Amino acid sequence: MKRSTSNSRNVLLRCACGAIGSVLAIAPLHVAAADPDFPRIEADAERGSVKHELQLGAAYLAGRGVPQNFVQSAYWYERAANAGDPLAQNQIGYFYQTGLGVQRDPARAAQWYQRAADGGFLKARVNLGIAYLWGLGVRKDTQLGYNLIHEAALKKYGLADAYLGDIHHFGVGVPADHEAARVWYERGARLNNCIAEYRLAGMLASGTPSKQDLNRAVKLYRQSLKDGYVVAQHSLGLLYINHPELPSQPNEAMSLLQSASDGGIWQSSAVLGALYRDGKGVSVDHERAYYYFRRAQLQGGEAGRQTVANDLSRLSRELTSNQIERLNAESNSWAKQHPLTLQFVYKDTDNSSDFPVFAISAAKDDSHAGRLIPSPPTQAEP
Repeated sequence: MKRSTSNSRNVLLRCACGAIGSVLAIAPLHVAAADPDFPRIEADAERGSVKHELQLGAAYLAGRGVPQNFVQSAYWYERAANAGDPLAQNQIGYFYQTGLGVQRDPARAAQWYQRAADGGFLKARVNLGIAYLWGLGVRKDTQLGYNLIHEAALKKYGLADAYLGDIHHFGVGVPADHEAARVWYERGARLNNCIAEYRLAGMLASGTPSKQDLNRAVKLYRQSLKDGYVVAQHSLGLLYINHPELPSQPNEAMSLLQSASDGGIWQSSAVLGALYRDGKGVSVDHERAYYYFRRAQLQGGEAGRQTVANDLSRLSRELTSNQIERLNAESNSWAKQHPLTLQFVYKDTDNSSDFPVFAISAAKDDSHAGRLIPSPPTQAEP
């Protein structure tokens, strides 16, 4: 039993780190609340006002003041993009990357990223670099992809530092080099990039870390989480479980893991199942253990199914058929109401912006881009 818990923990830590690949095309720029006079805004946009084209694109994206309509949103962003606005060019590139409001067209997405990058938009330079790393709409060229991201990093753009760290850490087009990765993560963390903070914390907490490294990892995870990186909840919660000597609030580890599980992180569901199975920090509860293992199975695809298969099989022998039927129904209902795995959640959602986004889910296809969530999802617990 103890060996099973250890193996699951190692798998969860490895899976939580992930690999480079998500195109982070968004650029929420918070401005004053949008003018509610949409007929006037639309008239100005029709006359070629880029400012009002962006306002209409944002309004239709979020459904603020008008019915949500991704086709109309794409139309107005592309109008602004054709007028030469780099932010709009980057955003419409994302629309074509994912097929949001337009037919998916990775080649056209890369063309828009190129135009925005030529206009000095650093996010677009990173997005274009990722396109070349993976051959998304362009001929695969890992050296060119690296160079584009490196150019953005030289301009002190933290996201580029984080991705360069990933390139070296996972060996994407270059030999894996963890020391080089750490240098880039350190640079990104100094620029307050939440991905770099998260990755650096993971490196500090791995192996047999010193007390100093553990304390710094906690601070980095907290900062990453504060900036909206959802998976940091899982890693911080697991760090507290594995190192109970670290100072924390009562039940903080369980709360973090629960929040991460609710956000779609299947590894957190599996850890919660193991905690209830073994009575680690909580009372032994086979029903709760089965329920969370079942959530992990439904959330995690093939990796999740393999990780929890033995535990579900053993626990099913400890429970009655009625208990299993009820728990399966509860977990199935939960999974239907929580179909996405959140990657980022933006905390400031009260203001309008040129590209209003509440959250981004993790990429689940070969687009290498997460799905936008323009407004908070309404997901009730079973």
